[in-house]
Formats: sequence, structure tokens, C-alpha cells
Amino acid sequence: MGTSAFRVRLAVALGLPLAVGCKSAPSPPPQPPTGGTAVAGGSGSASTVPTLPPDTAGLCPAEHVHERVCGTVFDDGSYAKVSAPAPLDACPTTVAALRDFEENGIIDGWRMDPKDPGFENFRWDLARSQAYEVNSGAGYQGDPRCCYERCTPLPVAAAPRTALPAGMHAYEECWPAPDRTDHPAAGAPNCPAVLHTRLWYPYGVQDPLDDAPFARASEGGHCCYSVASLHRCPPNTFEGDGGTCNAPNPGGRPLRDAGAVVTAPGRPTRSWLTPGDAASAIPGGLTPEARAHAAVAWAREAAYEHASVAAFARLSLDLLAHAAPPELVDAAHVAARDEIRHAQLCYGLASEFGQRAVGPGPLALAEHTRALTLEDLAVEWFRDGCVNETVAALAVTEAARLAGTPALRATLDAIGADEATHAELSYRILDWALGIGGSALHARIASELALVKGELAASGAPPAQAHDDIARDERTGLLRPGTAAALRRRVLADVVVPCTDALLARHA
Repeated sequence: MGTSAFRVRLAVALGLPLAVGCKSAPSPPPQPPTGGTAVAGGSGSASTVPTLPPDTAGLCPAEHVHERVCGTVFDDGSYAKVSAPAPLDACPTTVAALRDFEENGIIDGWRMDPKDPGFENFRWDLARSQAYEVNSGAGYQGDPRCCYERCTPLPVAAAPRTALPAGMHAYEECWPAPDRTDHPAAGAPNCPAVLHTRLWYPYGVQDPLDDAPFARASEGGHCCYSVASLHRCPPNTFEGDGGTCNAPNPGGRPLRDAGAVVTAPGRPTRSWLTPGDAASAIPGGLTPEARAHAAVAWAREAAYEHASVAAFARLSLDLLAHAAPPELVDAAHVAARDEIRHAQLCYGLASEFGQRAVGPGPLALAEHTRALTLEDLAVEWFRDGCVNETVAALAVTEAARLAGTPALRATLDAIGADEATHAELSYRILDWALGIGGSALHARIASELALVKGELAASGAPPAQAHDDIARDERTGLLRPGTAAALRRRVLADVVVPCTDALLARHA
């Protein structure tokens, strides 16, 4: 669906005059088509990390992290089982037979998969499995939850590096605290003073080593270190103006908590993967760099889609708090279910590109969210819905056109169709809010629209080509930054500005 077709669709849905209300503004000319994670250990794959059993006190030896994993089991029963009372007598002897796998405090968890040989080192944990059954009632989705443990050494160093190597930067990375250490950091008796860390650089660059000094103990009981990196910013962020590290702009409706965009961390779990041949969506002939880039980018997109489930759930509460009509509340719930499916599809792509199962961890949210005024909510709906979701919907459509396989094209077309409906919902909500919000709300939205017009009036010079632009192969369903920037300008000019102008005129 192009911008003109979508503009007409919105005009019809909102009852706006096609010839006047949503007449297209002149489009700017098309523009040409952007760290790694520091992990403890110095040996490559996590499967090679030696393990030791807990000591007689139930603790791990000094400077060992007590790692635990839990999961449900495959239904075919083709695995060796432990000897335990029902229903835990279905638990396998090793982690390799788990599905819906979750890791808890694994220091190299992002690299790991239940099929890795290193998971043979985990011992079945009867007490934790039984506690999980008690705490969760009938278990996880009706199946017994099987838990395992092991002790993994932290690579403690004798002394920290004296200075950052030339051309490198420092950022903070945190790991679970060991039960105890013989080399404690000042003020943190459970944290080693120095870790000999392995830095993973994307795209196959050799992993260097760094004697990272202790920085602080986090509130969650983790030990944080100042890690050297060739990249100024932590993984999955980019360097913005003035050297700040920013998260990428999410596509679609983000989840915000106290104003900040919130996503769940990635975990090596299959719980959000759906049956099907996701491998058929992966284009052939990709370079290792392009495939690695696609794995990270799709995992990031999946996290945003996953968070959008909660964003639409919150939207329904906001609508109820301001006495919105039932059709808008119902549409918000339908959109949340769409986002569940989108997240599953995106986690599937990330897992296929990276050849490692990936899914969401816990989504951390504040317990209480203050009730916003209708004006504040309308501004949020305009920014995240009318602008972001409209851009996202048409960006997915463009990505589908460039996708390298029919299966990937079909997946993106399905997501794009849903996102277009979500964008339409945002304009319906804005229309309703303008109808009841009075002159103050009208002025707030007019001010927001002026910012959009100011963005269009700014120089349209294409951004400088960055490594992300070079590494990203658009056959993977991911637009290059230059392509995305040009499309955003077209969407703002052809859809957002004229249709919002029309709504403001209707409610003047």
C-alpha cells in the first residue's frame, strides 16, 4: 500500500473529504538509501565453560556463579527421565530436552541454546522444580516445569587495566554476583574487584580480552564492570549528537514507562516461537555480516512488537479512564492480539537468522502509572499512533517489496496490513479526543503538528552512510536508514500532515 492509497483509506474511515481534507502535500524527492555484548569468560562458546557442583553448604565455590534454568518438556517423551514423584517424573535428565526454555542469571545466556552440549553440565534440581509447581499451581501451561542448576566460574583477574586502550571506550556491563569471592571489590564483598572479560564484536571480529574494573553493585544483586569496547555505545544502541547513546526509534506504538521506552530483554527461549518453516523466509547468499546484523535487528524489532502488546493493553485502560466508546476499546484489544502474533513472527526471524532460539524475558514495569489528562494522552496518541504507527505500517509494506523470499514477503505483508489498521485506529482515537477535548487539546495537537511540519521543512539531505547502512541487506526485510528516512518524509507529507490538518479543521 502506497502513501496515496493509505491517505484515501484514512479519509474514508474518518469521513474526511477526499478532495480537500486529505489532499496530498507536495512530496519531497526520494532520497538514496546504521558493540557487542561483553560476556564473562575467555574461551569462545559457553558450552566449553567448566562447571563444578555446589559444595556441601548448597553454595557454589568462591567466584562461581550459581546458574539456573527452567523449562517444560517436549511431548514425544523421547528422552531419558529422572526418577521423581508425579508430575515431575516427566522431567528429562538434561536440559537438552526442554522447550519453552528460560534462563535465569546465565552469564553467557544470549549465546546459549538448549541443544548446546554445555547444557549437559546442568544437574536436575528437584527442590526448585517442586517449588515452581507450588508457586505456579498447575505448572506452566499445564505442563510440569523442570529446573536445573550448575556452578560456573567467573574469570577473576589479579589487577585491572591501567587505562583504556587507544581508540576504545568504556561502558557498563553487569553479571550475577557469585555466592562469595576471595578478591572482593571495595564496598561490595560479593563482587570480584576485576573480571577478565571477553568482548564480543559483531560480524566475526576476533574477541579481545579486557581486565575490567568493578564499577558498582546493582540493586538486583548483580556486579557491574567498566568494560572496554571499540564501540562507544552499548549493544543495540547508536551514538547520537554530542556523543549520547540512544536506543533506536521503535517502529509502531512503543511502550513507555515514566516517559522512557521499555522493552523486555532477550532470552534463549523457544516459548514465543511458533511451529512452521521460518527457514524458508531467509534469503540465500547472505554474507555472515549481513546475517548477524539481521539477527540482532530482528530481535530488537521483536522486543518492540512484544512491548506493544502491553502498550495496547494500557491504551485500553486509558480509553476506559476517559469514557471512550466501546468500539475504540475493543479495537485496542484486537490490536494487542495482533502484536502477540507479530512478536512471535519477529522472534522466529531473529532465531533463524542467528541460528539461536531467542524470545522475551520479563517485562519490567512500574507498579503504578499516573493517570494522564486527556490532553497529555492525545499528544501521546498523536506521536506514537498517528505518526509512528503510520510510518511503521508503510515501512513494513516497503520492506515487504524488497524482501528476498516469498515467505518473508508474505510475513511482512501480513504485519503491514495489521499495522495499517492500528494506524487507522490512532486517527479514530484522535478524532474522538478532538471532539470532546475543547480548545486546549486542539491547540496542543496543532502545536504537535507544527513540529512535524518543521521536520519536513528542515534540510532533506540524506544521512551520511554508516556501517549499519553497509551491513544491512534489504533482502532480509530490514530497510536501510537512508531508505527509511526518505519513506518517513513521504509519509509525513502525504498522510500525517494533510489528514491531521483535516481533523483539526473539522473540530475548529
